[in-house]
Amino acid sequence: MRHTIEKYWPIAVAILVTYVFYRYQDRVSGVDKIIEKLIEISLSLCATLLGFLLTILTIINTINTRRMDFVKDSGYFHTLNRHLKVALWLDLLSVSLSFIIPLMKCVNDGITCIQWYNIAVVFILGYTLFANVRFTVIFINLLTDPMKGK
Repeated sequence: MRHTIEKYWPIAVAILVTYVFYRYQDRVSGVDKIIEKLIEISLSLCATLLGFLLTILTIINTINTRRMDFVKDSGYFHTLNRHLKVALWLDLLSVSLSFIIPLMKCVNDGITCIQWYNIAVVFILGYTLFANVRFTVIFINLLTDPMKGK
């Protein structure tokens, strides 16, 4: 049960955040400016995380802690790699969308399309954020071994 929650909580929270945004976006003034700022911030954040996670991908097999050995022996190393790859692909998608979404808004000025672009941006960036948080928390727990000093 714990692994199911760990696997799906980022997308569930992203769906919840997106639903709240969809439901109440008409009550927020300047939604388009907020989305533009969100895209701008996500570009630098996701690009930085992409570089960080690519570095981790290259060195993850060389980490030798008691917890990492346990993960490799227990068969959950594949799950850890999958969480890392999901975060990497979402970061890459978010960086790409940071360039594509503003261009799409320029091409199509229909108000309905813009609302759907905004909803898509909120979902993708939310999912990206929470997937990165999930991997980071797991990775920090693997690196900080309290039994190491004993």
